[in-house]
Amino acid sequence: MEIIDNNLTTIDKNSLEALSGILTADLSKTAFFDIETTGLSRERSMLYLAGFVYFEDESWRYRQFLAEDADDEFRTLLAMREFMKRFDLIISFNGESFDLPFIKARYQVYDINASLPESFDIYRQIRPFKNLLGLENMKQKSVEKFLGIAREDKMSGGELIDVYWRYAEGHGERERSLLLLHNADDIAGMPDVLQIFRYLNIFFAKPESVSFSFDGTEALILELRLKSKVPDDKLLSAHGLSIAFRNERAVIRVPYYRAELKHFFKDYKNYYYLPEEDVCVHKSVGSFMQTSVREKASASNCYIKKEDCFLPQFRSELFSPSFREDYKSKENYFVFEEKNFDSDKLAEYSCLVLDELKKKEKK
Repeated sequence: MEIIDNNLTTIDKNSLEALSGILTADLSKTAFFDIETTGLSRERSMLYLAGFVYFEDESWRYRQFLAEDADDEFRTLLAMREFMKRFDLIISFNGESFDLPFIKARYQVYDINASLPESFDIYRQIRPFKNLLGLENMKQKSVEKFLGIAREDKMSGGELIDVYWRYAEGHGERERSLLLLHNADDIAGMPDVLQIFRYLNIFFAKPESVSFSFDGTEALILELRLKSKVPDDKLLSAHGLSIAFRNERAVIRVPYYRAELKHFFKDYKNYYYLPEEDVCVHKSVGSFMQTSVREKASASNCYIKKEDCFLPQFRSELFSPSFREDYKSKENYFVFEEKNFDSDKLAEYSCLVLDELKKKEKK
């Protein structure tokens, strides 16, 4: 087994600040990690390389554990176990679905008693935002591309399996370099990948500061203050909504919906429906009308109609009265009135819009 230690000079030591509000982490007790295996099967494949990035003595370092052949996996796993004891938290990209279960399974194969630190999986946290971010897929390289992070390695983990078996047979320097480069790029890029949370922090906590304005008669503009400056300006959109990130601000545009919508009364038993006028009236009024022009209202026709410009409140009824297209419609709307938007309601409405933006699309 070979242990490779190196310093990293390209990572800002404050990278973990991007996780503010999501995770409390002691930098000195935190490591980023990634493993390389000869296949997906935990029983038939082996772990041949594991890499860790960690902060020590005011600088970022990385350590890699390389199994030099198939018989070396046991020693590699033992060395990893001892090294991980120094950390309270390990951060990975899709590690909770693959890396950690694989490591645990290989420990069981060799009857090695080991406990792993607490885990934070970047992949799981950002998966609901795939469509909003416009990611081609959920691979780490796609997130790096979104953030403008360049990497030297061009090979995939699958392509490197054959490279490893050639290395295990001949210990060639070219094969060794390819293996170490791929793993080093994955783990060295992980702290920088955390910059994605500078865009996503507003989705994890109630906004601290929200203001609003109008885009003519077209849309409501919500402006939210971010916890920290975003790396680059971005314009994202989903579900007819858009959000622009600029410096320390997120600006959300919510278009008005011009239509004639219906407000349904829940106590329909207290109303009459007037078919010819397509409207309902309270019994206190309808009881004076001829029985030929009225009928008992039902839940589906007990409404009044209004033509106006509406804002979506999605499946909530934060603002009252709420309006829908018809009785079976699940989406609710409200007529915007500035007096309704006090600071608390504004923050609540911003949360509704943010929830809609991050909603996963079913495909």
